[in-house]
Amino acid sequence: MHLDFAGTGPRSTYHVSHRCRCKPLSQIITDHRHSVASPPSTIRKDHEYNSCLPKGLPKSDMVYCGRPSSACHACRKVAGKCDRKRPCCSQCRRKGILCPGYQDLNAVLFRDQTTATIRRVSAKQSATSSSPSKPARSRQSLTNALENQHTSPLDSSDRPSSHVRAPSLMDCPPQPLPPGQLSPSLEEVATTFFWSCYAPNTSLSSVLIMAEDGVLDSLPPSVVIAPALAMMSQEMNQPSLLDRGRRYYSTAIQEISSSLQSSEVAKQDTTLLSVLLISLFDSIAPRLDESSRNWSTHVNGAVQLVRLRGHDQLSSRLGRAMLSDVSSNVYTSCAQRRVPVPDVISEMRNLLLEQHGEDPGIGLGRVAELMLNLAVRIRPAQGESLGPIDVLCKAYAISDQLQALFTDLGEHSSFIVQSHAEPGHDAAYNNISHEYQSPQAARHWNVLRLMKIFISKWIFNAANSLHHVWLSQQDASAGISSYLAISQAAALSAEAMTADILATVPFYRRQPSWQSITAGTARWLIWPLSTIAGSELSPASARIYAQSVLCELSQSRQGLEARDAPTQVLPLGNPSHLYNVS
Repeated sequence: MHLDFAGTGPRSTYHVSHRCRCKPLSQIITDHRHSVASPPSTIRKDHEYNSCLPKGLPKSDMVYCGRPSSACHACRKVAGKCDRKRPCCSQCRRKGILCPGYQDLNAVLFRDQTTATIRRVSAKQSATSSSPSKPARSRQSLTNALENQHTSPLDSSDRPSSHVRAPSLMDCPPQPLPPGQLSPSLEEVATTFFWSCYAPNTSLSSVLIMAEDGVLDSLPPSVVIAPALAMMSQEMNQPSLLDRGRRYYSTAIQEISSSLQSSEVAKQDTTLLSVLLISLFDSIAPRLDESSRNWSTHVNGAVQLVRLRGHDQLSSRLGRAMLSDVSSNVYTSCAQRRVPVPDVISEMRNLLLEQHGEDPGIGLGRVAELMLNLAVRIRPAQGESLGPIDVLCKAYAISDQLQALFTDLGEHSSFIVQSHAEPGHDAAYNNISHEYQSPQAARHWNVLRLMKIFISKWIFNAANSLHHVWLSQQDASAGISSYLAISQAAALSAEAMTADILATVPFYRRQPSWQSITAGTARWLIWPLSTIAGSELSPASARIYAQSVLCELSQSRQGLEARDAPTQVLPLGNPSHLYNVS
């Protein structure tokens, strides 16, 4: 319901609308009039009843102006059909404009009604002057009598020239102020987008925990706004938002540098959180050399902060989550540079395992670290590579630990296998699809499957190398058959993991958000599919299916990273695949 608070004179009238269910003020005035003891023949004006109201209540008329619109400001302005999607409706996304947001249905709106009131009062006066003189004199006499009998709450200078009751505003609904004056700032929209769209689906466990633990108020706003604007720029294909985010990025770097001047401040949770959040900006920004160098610098800085914080950081849930997030970034950085994991990260994770047991996340990190160290030794940046027999031994040991993670995940988050006789729009690979508890659960399963594909690839290559060695020797039939069986088993394992990953595609297609899938969620499919598309262990039909889904994602602006994925996939030997999905 809308409330119109309007004075009895035409000089200054403002409209206030409040979305609430309440009795109209005119009805309150009427009820109050019946409760006041006064002669039946006495006639009072509205402003005199206003004087009987409690102090502080505006002296006014109130009218119903209709239900408030829940459409975004841009669609309201052109009377367009808004689907009310957040943070950006489909109409604004289709037009390529920045959605200005939605009005607060519980807010109080002030609307200037001075001009409309003057126009209506003038029209009333004209109608009065054009009527017969006798009735006019009668009304004027009655008005004068009332003025002499009762004191008006208005000063004489504020009364209209003709003491005629101002007409109700019911017959002329107020016009709202331009939407831009009611819209939240871009920084507020970016912050809301970060916590409502990115945080629930992020792989950074510390992002959700810090919101629950109430650390948000102590964080510098720039460390949240900078990556949020970069995400919005990617989602909405608006480069100007990225430029705006770079200014906040510079401010955040200065604030972090100031925090590092004191060792006590550097040990605080907010300092490491700021480094983690600002590193998101470089990971989201275009893949330029400068962004890659900045991201590596932030990762190295986070490692030094972990060393400075010591064992005390494991005493809190947020501290353990931040250690896990830093470890994931370290694994990615080490995979790109093909260097071993720093000792401090390995020591802290081993200590975390001793204190808190076999947590699935801790186990996954331990296996990822073992895989990374093996990948570095298979193809080192410098030095001698590991022999094929040693590769087989280490790969099988990691495979056993990975199988334990599959078992643990199946106990906490199982899935249903569905068979489809007739393929439809969301045609499943080999007519098989999976049903998961949530998109996040499907992502966790695919991460383990990708790790299994990497292990199978290393076992396959090592067995093939030994197979060729045995072929060059005489009477090597036993060795040939054994290593050939190992390579065939590895190929079958990789093929099974490939089929399971492709079986998650129909599940994602059935999600309500598939048509407006975000870049973050699309990345959960882009990297596994690009791995399959570039794997020599994947069947030809699987590579074709993966490329077709990547092309489908590339048609959406949310799938920006998928545009080049079908033709520029990373080779399976590149361990960057593994950590881009974690």
